[in-house]
Amino acid sequence: MNNPPKLPAKILRFFCADHRIEELEGDLYEEYTENLAAHGHKKAARIYTWTIAKSFRHYLFDYHPNSYKLSYHNMMFKHYLKTAFRGMKNSKSITAINLFGLSVGIAISLLITLFVADQYLMDDFIPDKDRIVRIERFSETSISQAFDAGMHPGYGPVLLDISPQIESFTRLAKYNITIRLEDEDGLTLVKEPFLFADSTFFEIFPFELVKGNPKTALSDKKNILLTESMAEKYFGSEDPIGKTINAPFRGRSFFQVAGIIKDLPDNSSMQFGFLAPATDSYSLNSQGFSPWLLILKLAPNTNKPDLLAQIEREIPKLTSNEYHHRFSYNFTNFADIKYNTVTTDNVFAVMNKNIIELFIIVAALILLLASINYVNLTAARALQRGQEAGIRKVIGAGRGSFKSQFLTESLILWWLSLPLAIIIVQALLPTFEQIIDKPVYFEYLQSASFLLAIFGIITLLGLFSGLYPAFIISRFKFTDFLKGKLSGTHKGGWFRKGLVVLQFTISVILVIATFVVQRQISYMQERTMSFQGDQIIVTDIGFTDQFTPYKNALEQIPSISNVSLTSSPPGGEVAAGRSFSKTFDATITIHEIDENYISLLDLEMVSGQAFSVDTKDTNADGIIINETLAKLIETKNPLNSQTPLNETYPELGGSIRGIVKDFHIESPHVSIKPMVFNYSEQTGNQIARSMIKINSENISETLANIEATWKKFIPNSVLSFRFLDARFEQLYTTEVKLGRVFGVLTTVAILISCLGLYGLITYLAEAKFQEIGIRKVLGASSKQIIWLLTKQVQSLVLIACILAIPIAYYGISEWLTGFAYRTTISIPLIATCAIIALMISGLTVLFKSVKAANGNPVNALRNE
Repeated sequence: MNNPPKLPAKILRFFCADHRIEELEGDLYEEYTENLAAHGHKKAARIYTWTIAKSFRHYLFDYHPNSYKLSYHNMMFKHYLKTAFRGMKNSKSITAINLFGLSVGIAISLLITLFVADQYLMDDFIPDKDRIVRIERFSETSISQAFDAGMHPGYGPVLLDISPQIESFTRLAKYNITIRLEDEDGLTLVKEPFLFADSTFFEIFPFELVKGNPKTALSDKKNILLTESMAEKYFGSEDPIGKTINAPFRGRSFFQVAGIIKDLPDNSSMQFGFLAPATDSYSLNSQGFSPWLLILKLAPNTNKPDLLAQIEREIPKLTSNEYHHRFSYNFTNFADIKYNTVTTDNVFAVMNKNIIELFIIVAALILLLASINYVNLTAARALQRGQEAGIRKVIGAGRGSFKSQFLTESLILWWLSLPLAIIIVQALLPTFEQIIDKPVYFEYLQSASFLLAIFGIITLLGLFSGLYPAFIISRFKFTDFLKGKLSGTHKGGWFRKGLVVLQFTISVILVIATFVVQRQISYMQERTMSFQGDQIIVTDIGFTDQFTPYKNALEQIPSISNVSLTSSPPGGEVAAGRSFSKTFDATITIHEIDENYISLLDLEMVSGQAFSVDTKDTNADGIIINETLAKLIETKNPLNSQTPLNETYPELGGSIRGIVKDFHIESPHVSIKPMVFNYSEQTGNQIARSMIKINSENISETLANIEATWKKFIPNSVLSFRFLDARFEQLYTTEVKLGRVFGVLTTVAILISCLGLYGLITYLAEAKFQEIGIRKVLGASSKQIIWLLTKQVQSLVLIACILAIPIAYYGISEWLTGFAYRTTISIPLIATCAIIALMISGLTVLFKSVKAANGNPVNALRNE
């Protein structure tokens, strides 16, 4: 207990020179003893430690062996730095190509990493995510599957009584609602997204309220909450609490502001500007399409499969309607909703997880290409420094010295590339966001952990990519270096060539993938757009009693050739009923149309009759079915036979009056479903839409006439329209984005691979420098020299194409299985991609080959 601290004494012995340590320790111990008697052990120990720290002087360590080693390593590191920068200065072209390739590779990989990080961090701020689930329903038949995120809204309140494992629930539905703004300038109509939820919303999603009480804000039907941005937009600097928003919706003429929500985080998959209470009551015996999501918060450690089985047993007891008895149910964890592209809704943003994983792979491949490119170029440059290495070996440099030098140079280049890559990322980020059609919210420059991780990855890549050039230069014989003979250059040549083959294999795979993605998009456009989508306008009418007058007025406009009212225009969300047939194993969707629907879309009637004006006048019974449903009906000629829908939709009585040729009404990712088209002039209770076929001339005047007609008959709602071809394009917008991204990545991959080829041809030209000189002296022409160099490279690219084709075919075939209707990977397409790769590689090596072929042979043979 009376001895001085051991650790400070050990540190002192390690650093202090041997001839000084005895004297210094004696003085320190004497001082420690005096302080121990005067102040006690703790204070004496602190003084002892502080005195040792103050005793560190350079003259105490001048002759210590460890100190000498430290000084030596510092000196050598400075020497490596000087040599590295001198080498970069002397080989400006190679250095520039290396920096460019590495910077671009890191930048592209970093952009992809930002996108992936943005997706993985989505909703990261919500607590207890592992306890939040969305309950969904699905039905399965022998020929089809139907998934639905919408649940019957009546289930929400009763599920709490089923099991104590359900702590809370909220129903969610999102509608675009028209807000009426009246001032001295007149009436202005604005459409905004309203999210409707139960009063328990904040128990599950604890968004912060700037004003208002989260427990009571949604308890009153007339209340509404605004985000800070919406409050500022509509009320400026005034306090909006207690003020009203004129937004008629389902019996509510206005809403009263009861709270202000702090603007939602950018990384929230649920975005809204207005939050209103869902207080409507629903009969459990009703059926049909439901826009309501049902979100549950479960108790800790809940056994989800057991709870789901209990819910499936209890739901049939809640309703006598057999429609609901045909469904099975499933939980989707809240963290997985953002990846669920099968069961989607309009509340949560969704991204295909397979695409995210694909992007991760591509980012890794781009970094691999950049590393290979660096290895090939550095290996070529190492041979140019042969005599320097030979001299250093003669004066005593060991293999470790060469390895340390090349690893240092590799690290310096990779470290220099990182800030350049960040500059490129900042410059390209807006363009990248346009390509993926999505903003990147992750502030990576403000995340020290992210930057540190990136720096660590770059350091590891720098070390690994520097190993091979260091190994090459360290294993050559110094006598051959001094003579200018690069003996042994054939050793390891297979490795460098293998790297080039790997580079171009990856590049050719990306080229084929890009071509197939673009071809699939074109195929979907051709298949789905069997009608003139650029001349058909779709408008949302919503809930109004002015269907018929609005339609009649539009038909009087000369530039409009046809108008149809329907629940289900092709190319978007389908508001359709669903029926289960007992006659055959199938799920049937039911669409309400008028007499103009089939003629407006130029659909072909295979047999029977379409609805007509006579149908309207006589209110004749009958339905129209599509070919898919007709094939399921056992009767050879289903015309005039009784509909198989009576079990769940008895109101659709009557016979089948016609069969329409199959056409795409939904996404081309899924096969065409069995469909029934029922005549309904005002589309029943479904959300009505109008389709307007216009002439291609003077479109702006036609749109102005449509808007004027809208304001006359539907003045309380905002006119929102979209051309039908644009509606279809949004169904495969993911593929369009994927095509853009692959186009960019393919360009980058080919560019980096060409730099790698340049490195290889430079290496070959250096290795065959004397051989080329001898051949020229013996009469070889420049063409023969060029062929000597290029045939090796082109053979490598050809091998890469042979390897890439089966890999690309397998991978892309797997991707195409996600489409019910898909293009084929043809031999001409693959041949085109291979020819493109060979042409690009040929042009790349031609420049260096011509330069080597036209060189003076005297320069190669003067030392012989």
